Amino acid sequence: MFGSKNLEVKNILIALDLTTDVLKEVLKNNVNLIVTHHPFLFDQSKEGLKNEYMQAPYKKAILESLQENNIALYVAHTNFDKTGMPKALAEALKILKIHKIPKGYPYGFIGDYNSDSDIIAKKINDLGVCVVKKPDQKIKTKKVAFFPGGSGGDFIQYINSKKAGANLMVISEMKHHIKVTAKEMNIPFLVVEHDIEKVIIPYLTKVLNKKFKDEVNVIPYGGDK
Repeated sequence: MFGSKNLEVKNILIALDLTTDVLKEVLKNNVNLIVTHHPFLFDQSKEGLKNEYMQAPYKKAILESLQENNIALYVAHTNFDKTGMPKALAEALKILKIHKIPKGYPYGFIGDYNSDSDIIAKKINDLGVCVVKKPDQKIKTKKVAFFPGGSGGDFIQYINSKKAGANLMVISEMKHHIKVTAKEMNIPFLVVEHDIEKVIIPYLTKVLNKKFKDEVNVIPYGGDK
């Protein structure tokens, strides 16, 4: 997303977002490459950058610092949502098995989870993620539908079809019309904060350490705990 593709990399830092605090860690540890999940810029055109800097002035200072210190930024967003996020979340929550969903649906997944909604909420909370809303009653689960990247608006149709076999949805946003639809379809949901996606930090750290071994130092950002 930013920086030279030919840059020699010795130190990588993994974070959910690129922020001023993350940049401090980057400079402190002589990091050459930052890998985040969420995009830092959404429109890199001249007019787009002008609007981004107006809405979030800190971004200009961060980009200038990256340029001055020859630091690259790579974003693993929707590509990671589809393949890496299910594995990262399954590892963090000890989900027994992941089931793919049919093509045409967003980046959610079904996980085998013999548990209940209260225990799942506690495990998520233990990750340092705030649970915003739990079902009105405790739900015994065998399979759970996870959509950590949003409200699962399209995903809910698949859950309602009964093909998924899940009786609980875990989502990171609750739009009003989705709340109404879920209630009408009698689908219980567990709403958590969007930063549940920070499970990518330990997961990617492990994956990259295994791939590069002693060639590159991979640093997990700890400020999101």
